[in-house]
Amino acid sequence: MEEFLEKLYASDDDLSKTVLDILRVLVAFNGVIWRSEIERSIMKVRRGYIDYVPTPDIIDEALKELERRGIISLEKRKRGDMLGGGVVDDVYVKLEEKEVIRLLLRDEVLREYRQLVYEEIKKSLERDFS
Repeated sequence: MEEFLEKLYASDDDLSKTVLDILRVLVAFNGVIWRSEIERSIMKVRRGYIDYVPTPDIIDEALKELERRGIISLEKRKRGDMLGGGVVDDVYVKLEEKEVIRLLLRDEVLREYRQLVYEEIKKSLERDFS
C-alpha cells in the first residue's frame, strides 16, 4: 500500500490525482461516502485549490482502479434525497484497506483540511458559549 501511495504522490496525471483525492476524501469522512458526493467533497478537502478537473468519467475510472486493488468496495444502494424528498440510486463507497488512514496521516492536504475544520468548530463553540 505504501508503494502504491508513493507512486500516486509522484504521478502528475489526472487519474492518479483523482485516486489520491478519493482516498483523502474517504479518510476525511470516516471511510465512507456516496458516489454522488465525491466531486463536491474533493473540492472541500482541497479547499478549492485543484490543478485538474475531477470529471465524472475520471472519478468512475479511479473508483474502479481502487476497487480492483481491493482498497475500496462499491455497492449500489438506495438513499434518501433531501432535496427531492424521495429515494435515489447511488453507489456506497467504503474504504476497505484501513492502512490508508495511517499512511495519509502525514498528507499535507488532509492536515490543512483538518486544521480548517478544527478552527471552524472552535469558532462556532466560542460564539455559542461566550
